[in-house]
Parts: sequence; structure tokens; C-alpha cells
Amino acid sequence: MFWNHLNGQLVGGLLAGLALILAVGCIEDDEFIDGDGSSAGAAADAAQLCSEVDGAGDWDADCVAIDDSRATSGVLPDLPDLGGRSRAIPAPMDQEMSFGSEQVVELGEKANIPPTADAGDDQNVIEWEDVTLDGTGSYDTDSGPGPMSYQWTQTGGTSVTLTGATTTTPTLVAPLLLTGPETLSFQLEVCDTEDCTTDSVAINVNYRPTVSPDWYEGFEGAGFTDASSWVTYASSTYGRIQFPTSYTPYSGARHMVMDSTTSGGYAMNEAVVFADLDGVTNLYLDFYQKEVGSSESLSSVPSTFTNHYNGDGVSISVDGTNWYEVIQLSTSTGWVNHQVRLDTWASGLGLTLTQNTLIKFQQYDNYPAATEGRAFDNIQLFYNQAPTADAGPDQSVDENALVTLDGTGSSDPDLDTLTYNWTQIVGTPVTLSNTTIANPT
Repeated sequence: MFWNHLNGQLVGGLLAGLALILAVGCIEDDEFIDGDGSSAGAAADAAQLCSEVDGAGDWDADCVAIDDSRATSGVLPDLPDLGGRSRAIPAPMDQEMSFGSEQVVELGEKANIPPTADAGDDQNVIEWEDVTLDGTGSYDTDSGPGPMSYQWTQTGGTSVTLTGATTTTPTLVAPLLLTGPETLSFQLEVCDTEDCTTDSVAINVNYRPTVSPDWYEGFEGAGFTDASSWVTYASSTYGRIQFPTSYTPYSGARHMVMDSTTSGGYAMNEAVVFADLDGVTNLYLDFYQKEVGSSESLSSVPSTFTNHYNGDGVSISVDGTNWYEVIQLSTSTGWVNHQVRLDTWASGLGLTLTQNTLIKFQQYDNYPAATEGRAFDNIQLFYNQAPTADAGPDQSVDENALVTLDGTGSSDPDLDTLTYNWTQIVGTPVTLSNTTIANPT
């Protein structure tokens, strides 16, 4: 609505269904107002345009129907000639009309410009990798009517946990792959309290590199030799895995030590290596382990557990969720060798070792080394090769002669320590001096 600056009358026009006000002026017979009749944002459902005015100053209705095609195109028709005294022309939205020395300002409301959602670029990651989604490229051109809000939703792939789903940069951990590479899909919805838009992003998850037998890790590079094959975890900010020269490594210059950074600060540390053990036979896991400090206490993991457990041990998983203890650790502050044949161990549990087998080393306590802590060194996966037995050459002797058998030609390709077991298989029974040495008589 506007005041007529010439005769003081309040006149106006209304377009039904639109946030639009049209200025109508009543002026002298020989004066007209020019206008192009355009109106930005006219809606297709606009029904009619009405003007109220007559020559006597009273109010009447004189309406003009607007057809759908013209409403859709954003062009409104001229108002009719109202009795020869005045002519009403709709003013363009958000522009001004001149009445001689007076001006009337259109009070139309601008339409909201929706924000633009930007979910960031697609990413290529590996399983069990920390991933950050990126919606920081989203923006709102007209900065309103309210602040932007964000909502991330997973729309495809193995279900994962999104941390910070209402922020611009939520995080997740890529899942363990059980059947092959896969794609995780996420949608970002950005709103400005009035309108919303969406954008999507794909996270392509590939296999993590694995170690394969024969494999050895001595930590001599002040870290993991095959770094991309390892994943570490700490249950609290006190957790620490270090590779020091101190605390007397088993061999070489360094070893892996797990401890807490703060006295009284409990933490569970994990180091997990991905190994390809598909179809292996006669395979051994071998490592050395000791407690660092006399105050370290052994809190063994249970024989089976899921995900994380506050305890000490070495365990294996083929799905990343269910874990099986491989061997009990020692409480000695001196180095102790542990060895287990993995294929027979797995068979006993009904497990099938795969190309994505996880081996976890872990420690739990609440003091730094050298008060407490647990050390590991010389971790290896190897195939044991069978030794070669050599009973020596055949001998011809006299009766009642002392005979010495000779097994010293026996050997082992892995250079393992050999054991012996002699057994008589034919002939008159005789007594062997010792059946478990290389040279019995």
C-alpha cells in the first residue's frame, strides 16, 4: 500500500499468492504513469490482480484475470483505464516510480537464495584409516535468513559411525574389508532456516597393504618397517607406543615399548599388523617379550573378546571384531621367547586364516617405563622347513663289538636346534646307550 502524494488518498494493489506490492497513483486526466508491467518472481498460481479506485474517490473493485502462461513468464498485464481520470500501472519489484517531484518506493520482499552444499571431493582411503569429510566449501550467498546448519547422512556402503555429523568436518574410520574394496556414500544437507540443498561424496575404501611370511620386524628404523601395514590405538590420551634404545632391546638398537605417559594414567595400547595368511601351512608366529619395570602387572586378555579389552596379550582376528588370544605372555622382566604354529592353532578354533588376518599386540597399565611397561622385539612370521635326518652310513661289525651310530649329518634349513630319537626296527634287540643324542652306542 502507498499514499497518493497528489490527493492524500491511500491506494494500492495486491497480487494474490505473491510477496509483491504494486503502487497505484490517482492523478489528473492529462497525466499518466509509464511502466513496463514486469514483476520478478511472479508465481504460476497467481489468480488475479485487483485495483480499487474510481473518479468520485469511493472504493470499487476492478479486477483483471491473469492467465497461467503470463504469470509463469513473470509478465503481468496493464491495469485497465479507470474512468478516464487515472491509469494504474504495476511497478517492477524493488524499483522506484516517479510522481513528478515525489517518489514512491516499492516495498516488495526479496526471495531467499538457498545455500549451496559442498560435500568435498571424493576420497580414496584404505581400511581402518581415519577419514575426515569436508563440507567447508558450502556457502550461503545472501547469508540468511538464518545461520547455516549441517547434517551428514550415510547413504551407502558398510555402516560406520560418524563423529560430528552436524559439523562441517565429521570423522569416521574406514571399515575392514571382508569381501573386497567398496565405496561408502555420504550426503551433506545444508540449510539456512528457510531453504536446504544437498551434495554427496564417495569414499572409496581399498585393502591395506599386508605383510607376508617370511616376515620380520625388529623396529630398527625407530618405528614400524612396514608402516602402512600397522594400525595403532590407545584407549586414552595417556597411551604411548615408542621405539627407544633404552630398556635393553633383545637384539639390535631398538624395540617396541608400550606404556603410559603419566603416573596414575591408565591406558590400553594396541599395535595391529595386517598379514596375508591365506592358505598357509606349517606357519609360525615368533616374538620376544618382557615386562619393563618390576611394577608392571600382567592382566591377560580373555581367550575370546570383541573389539578392545583392557589387558595384556597377543591375539588374532579375521573380521576385526572378534579376537582370539594366541598365547599367554610372561611376567618376567627378562626377555622370553614365544612361538606358536598358527595354522594348527587356528584349526583348533575352527578359524580360517585369510588374506586380511589381524595380529594384535597390546598392553594395559598406568605408569611410564621404566616403572611399568611391556616390550616386544624380533616379531616374525615364518614357514618352518622340515629338517633332514641322516643316520650315517651302513656298518659291518663283529659280534660283541661296540657300535656307535652317527646322526651328526642331520641338518635343518632354518638352522633350528635339532632333537634326535633313535629306534631299533629290525634284528635281535639291543640296548642303546641314549636314544635322544646324535651318537648313541
